[in-house]
Amino acid sequence: MTVGLLLTLVGLALLDSVNVSTIWIVVVILLAAKRPAATGWAYAVGAFVTFGTFTLLLYFGLNA
Repeated sequence: MTVGLLLTLVGLALLDSVNVSTIWIVVVILLAAKRPAATGWAYAVGAFVTFGTFTLLLYFGLNA
């Protein structure tokens, strides 16, 4: 795997993690949570990590 491909996959995971449904959930969290900033950031980072992990697993799975 090249560095360029890895950066592209991470960029795609970032774009996918900030889609409309993720943003909507963060807005709901910001309006309803007791600690909205920490909870919203945790959800957004969790979505990014999840999408990034699945992207890399899919890439390596298809590559194998």
